[in-house]
Amino acid sequence: VSIRISYEVDAGGEKYWVGGVQRKLSIGNVALGYSHIEEKNPLAPYQLDGATAELQLGTYTYGLLEVARSQGNSLYNQNIDSFVEKTTGSTLALGGVLTNSQAQSGWAQRVELKHSQDQLEASLSATSADKGFQNSASAIQGNKSDLIARAKYTINTGTHIELEASQNKDLDSQSKRNRESLTLQYDFNPQWSVELGVNHVREEGVVGGLSTNNYLSHITSLPSLGYSNNVGYGVVHAQRLHQPSATNNSSSPAPRILNQYTSARFKAIGKLSDELDLTAEYEAAVDDLSRNRALIGSEYRFNDRSRLYANYELQNTLQGQVNGLNLEGSSNRQAIIGVDTQYMKNGTFFNEYRLHESANSLDSYNALGLRNLWQYSPHLSFSTGLEYHVKSPYFSAKETTKVATTGVFYSPDSSNKINSKLERRDSETVRQWLSSFTYDAKLNEQWTGLARNLYLHTRYADVGTEGKQTQNRLQVGIAYRDTQTNQLHVLARLEHRLDQSSKANDVKNNQSLIGSLHMNYQPYRGLTLGGQIAAKSVKEQFDKVNTKWLGTLVAGKVSVDLSKKIDLSVLASKSQSSASRVSGYGAELGLNVVKNVWLGASYTVGKYSDVDLYSANASWSGWHLRFNMKFD
Repeated sequence: VSIRISYEVDAGGEKYWVGGVQRKLSIGNVALGYSHIEEKNPLAPYQLDGATAELQLGTYTYGLLEVARSQGNSLYNQNIDSFVEKTTGSTLALGGVLTNSQAQSGWAQRVELKHSQDQLEASLSATSADKGFQNSASAIQGNKSDLIARAKYTINTGTHIELEASQNKDLDSQSKRNRESLTLQYDFNPQWSVELGVNHVREEGVVGGLSTNNYLSHITSLPSLGYSNNVGYGVVHAQRLHQPSATNNSSSPAPRILNQYTSARFKAIGKLSDELDLTAEYEAAVDDLSRNRALIGSEYRFNDRSRLYANYELQNTLQGQVNGLNLEGSSNRQAIIGVDTQYMKNGTFFNEYRLHESANSLDSYNALGLRNLWQYSPHLSFSTGLEYHVKSPYFSAKETTKVATTGVFYSPDSSNKINSKLERRDSETVRQWLSSFTYDAKLNEQWTGLARNLYLHTRYADVGTEGKQTQNRLQVGIAYRDTQTNQLHVLARLEHRLDQSSKANDVKNNQSLIGSLHMNYQPYRGLTLGGQIAAKSVKEQFDKVNTKWLGTLVAGKVSVDLSKKIDLSVLASKSQSSASRVSGYGAELGLNVVKNVWLGASYTVGKYSDVDLYSANASWSGWHLRFNMKFD
């Protein structure tokens, strides 16, 4: 017996037709499906096409391949009258005007393999979605990729053991979280359960890349140990323990959020109602029990777009802080209560209050703000944001931070794209300007021009750190692609880095210029030859001492496809200057885990660098695991 309940809501605007078709064809152990949905909304036309292939691989194993493409605009899934009233102050009936929408389209893919036999359940899934993908009925989010492997064994009724490995990645900021866990779960009843487990977690997000999101949104894109792992918003941005640089000087490794640990944990979960959850948890590092944390939290969901959350947590140097590093021996407690709601498409309101106690202080933080994206025309859109943060330290004066952001995206045609963003951040101790600019121009079918710039200017007013700091990173380049044979790809790039500071405790004036040439040649499908050469000039000034440095880099990589799913690469590099010579070499084995996505494990001897590592003054040594994209 099944019961289906449906309802309709008048979204405003003219009446329109909604229709679709669905077809499924079974051929032996294979079922092929296709669906097409179309909404003839004159204001927000929408189309979704999907294809599936289901495979019964024996009695206990099942496979699913799914691909979908959506086409619509920024008004998809919006109440038109509410949207117009919020953007113009009046409904359509009272003279409100609907601004032009921006077209959006994107692909999404999902691969899943399930095995269920007696007491064993196992699954492997991989999903990815383009930024423009839209489907309110799907759990797949645009601009995200997830890879999850899970195995669960039922010992008896109510007792389970589970092994899981996962990677979650934000495709904009390239922030990622790898997690492996072993958990024993016991259910007392449908409402209450407990868990005992061991975790290994590695969280990483590079700061200082060309994406402004890397700098502004790396915290929210990195889930952490805590129950409230997707909160933070403006609070953490207002008061970092160490302000990460938006760009990198020539003598420092790339700033990054990095948090890694192995821990044992206990967790109790209670589902008090369909809307209300309660969680209690304790976790400690296995190599040092004094590094631990305890948490109790609750979340109440008003609907699928709004929630109220609260938790209280005590931790002792187990979990990375806002910059991913915590001082050994530190201990702190914090209480958080907040609410966030998506009040319109591409519009979010948030308000969070946080009470933080460390060894010698008790501070409170409050942040609230609005973030919106406005579509003026299919070729032009604007983004705006307003935030207000208040920090109330126990032993010092209250600090307030006001943040205003604005951005512009302009694409007059398919060959030219301009994207820029400007942020102003003011507090009693720090004033900042942050701007980013990118321009991509397709000159013809084979040549493309690129220009990108990221600028950060900071004025410090604290006693002992007075002064200014200016950081800038500029890249210009031109790319060539042999569209006739698709065998040769070449990129020539010039990069300039600047880091100047007049701070009382950090006076410096550093500049570096890096010129590089990148080439990939694929004589046939199974063989790829890659090479890079670069020259780097550095001028540094620390405490009135001037130094100059000139170096070169040669790097190469040869990749051979052993099969359609496996490739083997050999890589080597050599960099030298008047003061030193450094070389590295290694091998990498790659596995195609999902279409166009490869997982590679490599081991390098010495210090290997490609141009990007060399530019950031970094290198590889030992074992490394990485994901990369490879397209046919």
